[in-house]
Amino acid sequence: MGAAALRGIDDPVVLCEDGDDEPRPVDVDDLLRVVLTAAAGDAGEVTVLHPSWWPSPRIARVLSAAPAAAVTLSRSAWIRQRADAGVVIEVGDAVAVCTPDALHVRRRPDPDWIIRSVGAAAAVVLDDPQGRAEEIRNTLNDSGVTVRRVDLDALEVPAAVRPVSRRRPAAAAAILSAALVVTAVVLAAPRDAPPPPAADESVSLVEGRLAVRVPAGWSVQRVTGGPGSARVEVRSPTDPAAVLHLTTAYTPQSTLGATAAVLQRAVAALPRDVFSEVTAGDLGGRPVLTYRERRPGRTIRWSVLLDGSTRIAIGCQSPAGRDGSTAQACERAVSSAREVTGTDPGRPASN
Repeated sequence: MGAAALRGIDDPVVLCEDGDDEPRPVDVDDLLRVVLTAAAGDAGEVTVLHPSWWPSPRIARVLSAAPAAAVTLSRSAWIRQRADAGVVIEVGDAVAVCTPDALHVRRRPDPDWIIRSVGAAAAVVLDDPQGRAEEIRNTLNDSGVTVRRVDLDALEVPAAVRPVSRRRPAAAAAILSAALVVTAVVLAAPRDAPPPPAADESVSLVEGRLAVRVPAGWSVQRVTGGPGSARVEVRSPTDPAAVLHLTTAYTPQSTLGATAAVLQRAVAALPRDVFSEVTAGDLGGRPVLTYRERRPGRTIRWSVLLDGSTRIAIGCQSPAGRDGSTAQACERAVSSAREVTGTDPGRPASN
């Protein structure tokens, strides 16, 4: 089942064998959901490690099928955090040279391309789970570059992150063994102890109709009760007042102008010392509507945008007078926020 799910990762339907029966067509989203549910077990949060060259729609599709709150991290980022690596070369369906500043990908790389992509690096880490990169190793060694091969499964995993047991049900074993073939790995982690990320690392979060990049290592919590709309809160592990608030609404055929009118009416009915006027602007290269919400000791800068049939609101909360504590995370979230299609229109991001 796991192999079939990954084989059909870009298709709506895939042929899946079931014992001795003839292969039958199966909906890929349903298949991913079954396999990931078995793999994740009762984990409150899962992290999906994926090839660095995977396109964002593929990553979003996997995460939307996860049974728990899910984030994603590329294999190269995971290795860089734990293997003291500046340049990582991933070898799988494609070859990716991952530097701190760029990602170079080719299906059939030639030696000159490898050397140009590595640049001035004196050493690289090779992620080659199938042992197919001997030619790449020889090319780099001949050029004076030190190559160290790393086994992702053997990397030290912090106590906060425990690999899924290989003794889980057959579907979990299938997804994990298939994952090694296509270089995708699923790890489970408790909600209250995220792995230590690089300072500027971000991960993809998929909730309901929303896919967005948030800082790695920040905790994710669904809030469905109390004042305010149902939402997802993404909170800094070092500054409890630094929070991203995420919420969505299904608004087909809406426009930013119509959304502005709705927001202005709502804000006009609220205390003026709490909410500012709604203004049109630009953040992260995207047109947004913005306003501020002031609460004791904290300020929330709201950015509202449209993508497809979804209205996305991102509230960037920081301690009063310290807007810069969430500025980078806020801009990244707004620039990356996207509608995930194929989900229940009535399901908010916090469900």
